[in-house]
Amino acid sequence: MASIQVEIRIENEHEVSFIPSNVHAAPDDEILFFATTRGGERIRAGGREASEMVKEDNGARFTITFKGGSPFDQVKLASGEGKVNARVSGKPGVYHYALAATTQIGGKAAMISVTGCPEIIIQR
Repeated sequence: MASIQVEIRIENEHEVSFIPSNVHAAPDDEILFFATTRGGERIRAGGREASEMVKEDNGARFTITFKGGSPFDQVKLASGEGKVNARVSGKPGVYHYALAATTQIGGKAAMISVTGCPEIIIQR
């Protein structure tokens, strides 16, 4: 059983990066999704040192919705304080999801939607 982290980096109101881009996991692995934004100092985000100058965005709220099946018990995962984690319970396969997020960018509320997020690949 592995612990996997997915950084949802909110670059601006039009661009979101997912690090790593594709996730490879196995049944019973735990996946932590957490939001970051640019700026600040290099930090330990989600338990690891962030790759660039980012900060955890504990004010971000996001929902991950799976299309055509989910690798988890739920089809929707909703964050609390900028992060959510879930244990893989789905059968091996390739899973696709969408992201809807709200946060503050430059002191203004922003709503972000990404319909084609990277894949989560569940292996045996």
